[in-house]
Amino acid sequence: MNQPEFTTIHCGKLVSIKLEKSEDANITNIQADVYEHTGQIFNKLRVIQSKVKGSWNILCVDKAICNKTGVVQVCVLLQNTKSSRYLNLLTLQHLRTFQTVFTYKHIETLSAVRPCNIHIAHGPSVVLYNPTVKCILYFYLTENKQIKIASEAAANVRFMVSQSFDKVQAQFDFLAFKNPEQSATDLKLVNQEKEILMKENDSGWFKLSFVREFSGETRIFEEKSNLIPDTHCSVITAYFQMENKGEVLYITNKQQLVLSRNGNIIKSCAIPLSSCKRIYMVGSDDRAIAVTHDLNNSACCLVRLSTFQILETWTNISAVAFGPLPILNSVQMCVVMLKMPSGLEQIGRN
Repeated sequence: MNQPEFTTIHCGKLVSIKLEKSEDANITNIQADVYEHTGQIFNKLRVIQSKVKGSWNILCVDKAICNKTGVVQVCVLLQNTKSSRYLNLLTLQHLRTFQTVFTYKHIETLSAVRPCNIHIAHGPSVVLYNPTVKCILYFYLTENKQIKIASEAAANVRFMVSQSFDKVQAQFDFLAFKNPEQSATDLKLVNQEKEILMKENDSGWFKLSFVREFSGETRIFEEKSNLIPDTHCSVITAYFQMENKGEVLYITNKQQLVLSRNGNIIKSCAIPLSSCKRIYMVGSDDRAIAVTHDLNNSACCLVRLSTFQILETWTNISAVAFGPLPILNSVQMCVVMLKMPSGLEQIGRN
């Protein structure tokens, strides 16, 4: 079972999650290795193992707030290898045991869902864009443990990224780029037993707000976003929202790293990576550094944002983790790389 390791940083620990080979074809072994940072090395603290009935692949690993407890948890989303309609959402409770949030069988195939368009969201829950039915779907668990689905018709979402979370307002936002290719007359579709006609100008970047109402139901609201320059809307492969709400950092498929403010380009530079999907940020002000991750080519590039100068490039990277770690008697935001074939290397810190 040649699956990549999925990593994250939680509670000051580095967590690496992977699937292990099973002698039983109807059982999937999932394993989490928890590392503690000491000095300049990572020591393995514990190994958590669990068996899941069926044959599964890991789609993504992320952290999300549990609505019931208000606690941030490490979450793992699995998809059945024999039927893409089955999703299994797990949490790693207190970094000691795996627990199932829900297992769900969708009515349509999910085989066409792209990795960049499926995300673990707060709840925990799942947000994805299914191009088969041209619809954004939100799977979540109600207080009485029933699985609900909120949906929003959308033509050809090419890219979707988590943007912000407001616990007080019970709302989280995604940014999505929609690029319809058909005419309006071709975009009639049946969704949740309602016929929806998409608009011809339903293209560009949109902020999607997932809002939980007093009834417990969740509704999806969309608003046109002007943060991205029109010339770059259709070529973005990675996106990062800066602390200044009008500023965004993004990467294009032309190997460009770009900083824009309210839709205007401020700085840019060429980067030696062809298919970056993630941007991580460490430091602040003149010490701010962007770490760009090219998963397809197993490479990372470090860029100083004050000068947009490339500092270093790494290859043979199997996974990247981002989050706070204890460094020199303080907690600092760090980027950690896993080098192939194995090993851990800390590459960025405040």
